[in-house]
Amino acid sequence: MKTYTIRELADRFNLNISTLRYYEEIGLLTEVEHQADRRIYNEYHCDQLRAIECFKATGMTNKEIQSFFKYETADPQNLVQIIELLTNHVDETARYKN
Repeated sequence: MKTYTIRELADRFNLNISTLRYYEEIGLLTEVEHQADRRIYNEYHCDQLRAIECFKATGMTNKEIQSFFKYETADPQNLVQIIELLTNHVDETARYKN
């Protein structure tokens, strides 16, 4: 599996290194491997960042994204909570457009 340094991942997604550290700190980027004080990222993290970018493009807050990831990874039965979260976000987005 391909791995990335923090600099490579930041460059790939046009983000600041501090943003990646922050995402890890608040739990948006999870399961980051640490080797000799270096972070090691892989395609799983690229997928997480793609999802984060997608959600942010719709105006979703970090807290909403945290909830989505928490529901997604906790239990497949959380589908109802995921749908509620996304439905509420769509409703909020539509309200601001009008």
